[in-house]
Amino acid sequence: MSNKDDESIEMLYSKLCLDLNMDIETKLDAWRSYEHIRKHYVLEGDQLHWLAVSLYLSCRRYKHITTNQFNPISISRLLKSANNLELFIFFDKLHKWEDMANLPDSIRCKIDQVEHAFNISSIIFEKYTKIFIEIFGGNQYKLIYSDYQYKRTSNQINPKLNIKNKLNKCSHQDLYSLIWTIYALAKTIYPSTINDLIASFHLLISSFSFIYYYAKLAKLDYLLKENLNKYSEEENPSRSCKSRFDLSLKLFYYSIENILTIEKKRLISNKFNSEEIQQSFHKLILNNEFIRSLVGLCLLLVLYAHRDKYHDFNWILNIYSLDGYSFLKIIQIFLKTSQQIIKSRSFIKYLSSIEENILSSMAFSNKSLLWNDIQLKGILSYKTISSIQFNLTDKSLSPTNNLTSILIQSPNKTNVSRKLFQSDRSDQSTVRTFFF
Repeated sequence: MSNKDDESIEMLYSKLCLDLNMDIETKLDAWRSYEHIRKHYVLEGDQLHWLAVSLYLSCRRYKHITTNQFNPISISRLLKSANNLELFIFFDKLHKWEDMANLPDSIRCKIDQVEHAFNISSIIFEKYTKIFIEIFGGNQYKLIYSDYQYKRTSNQINPKLNIKNKLNKCSHQDLYSLIWTIYALAKTIYPSTINDLIASFHLLISSFSFIYYYAKLAKLDYLLKENLNKYSEEENPSRSCKSRFDLSLKLFYYSIENILTIEKKRLISNKFNSEEIQQSFHKLILNNEFIRSLVGLCLLLVLYAHRDKYHDFNWILNIYSLDGYSFLKIIQIFLKTSQQIIKSRSFIKYLSSIEENILSSMAFSNKSLLWNDIQLKGILSYKTISSIQFNLTDKSLSPTNNLTSILIQSPNKTNVSRKLFQSDRSDQSTVRTFFF
């Protein structure tokens, strides 16, 4: 990069810091970090985006936590000032910076929490618009992209507009902005809801209830479209055990629908007729191992979303009498068919930790169903591998230890992997490979 480019970037960076009213100490620290990383790595794309990442981390290093309590740098303002940097790109670069700068786990954990909070806000806002339209009506495009904020600012500047505006009826845009503002304010009062999806949803419904009650009291019937009480009963989940199970069942039905849809497309592309497709679906639905594994996984994800520390992965295995190897298979199928989960970094990290746990301590145990699959597919059985291991140089070695290393060191390890996780037909689906 030329000196001229450096000067241009530095000017843009100075403007960014000026927009954010950044102190000189943090500004210089972020620039030094950026230059250090740039010497060792190629930073592709808009350099101002990388500087925004560096600036954000420098704010944290100087104890300026980006929360509502101490907020010298708002992420939304930072993204807007940094050439309208998109949120998902910001977090993507932030996670890359974590590795390049070898950041400590404490900082990584806080970043994950912030990202999780933004993911929750995104989900809640999507729900908010849908619920608002069902209760109060209005047009989605006009509600989201209206010039209401501009008009409100103009009214504050121009008293005459204020007088005129007071004579007008409350509009759907007014109400839409008001309820979300109340919800955002309530989250600052109850900070524990920031990283809790269900609690955030409760808070949103409470905000709706508050405005709905006063709208009825003020006889603003022209703003009301639906009975909120009825809607709340249908949509507002308790933290109760029953509601968590109900949520897991909804996720299960959603997942099974996705799996069958993808499987149907595959079968059609391979010239299967309707009768063959029906038989394939029938066989899958009646597969007890598949159904129990999918239900267990869906419940586990719901419990994880609720931060339930008492009902963990081992509890799920026990309740549904599942084998760790079966769970490993269903995770892979689930991820292939659930795009929303793939987008959630926290869920992916959680499922990855479970996979590691299964592979390290369950998949190769003597009672694992893995050995059944191996035997059925015509490769080494547990008994054979145990015998090989027992006859190694160290005669005291227990036949149940180090099975993973034996399998990995086997001359046929490639063949074992191929036969175990692939089918004889190249068009075979993941579902059929694992459960048929």
